[in-house]
Amino acid sequence: MEVRALRTAMEQLASTGPRVQFSMGRLQLQEQRINTLVRRMDEMRDRRTAVELELASKQREIADLEESLRREGMQPEARAKGLRTEASQILQRLQGLQSEEAALGQEIAAEQGRWSEINQRLEELDRALSRK
Repeated sequence: MEVRALRTAMEQLASTGPRVQFSMGRLQLQEQRINTLVRRMDEMRDRRTAVELELASKQREIADLEESLRREGMQPEARAKGLRTEASQILQRLQGLQSEEAALGQEIAAEQGRWSEINQRLEELDRALSRK
């Protein structure tokens, strides 16, 4: 009877090892995915910040031009039109970056959820092995 119990315990232990290794590999893969996405998010934020600064600069340029033209008694519309077009294009780029940033944030959250699931399974497996 003891030999059978020992054999059963050894078989369970032998089958648990590969499962633990597999789960650890999945956990590491998830960590790599999350780290890659976080780096992309950092890069995206840097790009967004640069475009925000570019847009603010263009808006200041438009305001300065309009003020200068008003002081000279000229209508600012014709001369500022090109600058407004540029500002509009910059704003579109900014909105695109903001959309990409939001999508990356969602992707990171999903990957972190998967990581948490795998980690929880490993903790359950650890508790199950500790009881034996």
